[in-house]
Amino acid sequence: MVSRTANVLLILILVLPLGVRAQVPEPVDDTTSEFQQILKDFDKASEWRELVCIPKRRVDCALASCSPAQPSVHVSLNRNTLTRGTISRCSGGTCDKYEAVVARSGIFTVLQTVEPRGYFVKVRGEEEYVEVASSGLGILISSGECRRIR
Repeated sequence: MVSRTANVLLILILVLPLGVRAQVPEPVDDTTSEFQQILKDFDKASEWRELVCIPKRRVDCALASCSPAQPSVHVSLNRNTLTRGTISRCSGGTCDKYEAVVARSGIFTVLQTVEPRGYFVKVRGEEEYVEVASSGLGILISSGECRRIR
């Protein structure tokens, strides 16, 4: 004859896992939406011909430290061909235009000036960007959002 303690243990072993499973939330699969965003960015990276990018943040870095600064320059990016384009840095109604080499890397497009060296803009899809400019031994980094002109 089975003891009462053994019956209680058997019930706990069989029933308790069912109750625990019912309380555990189902895992959320974010990989599908992330993958869809990557595909969308990949397509957009090859479609745009001209973007205007407005900075939201800027950081100026010297040899030993970085500090936040007020963004003051927006950029216009023009992709003439798959490998050539221009970058226009605009402030106060005037723009400086530079010839650039264009390269794609997955969802990113990089425009790097031919002259002066030490300056590039990297765009994710057609929506976000980072601009990196060297000045002497310092670096100016701006980032923000882009919108397609064509």
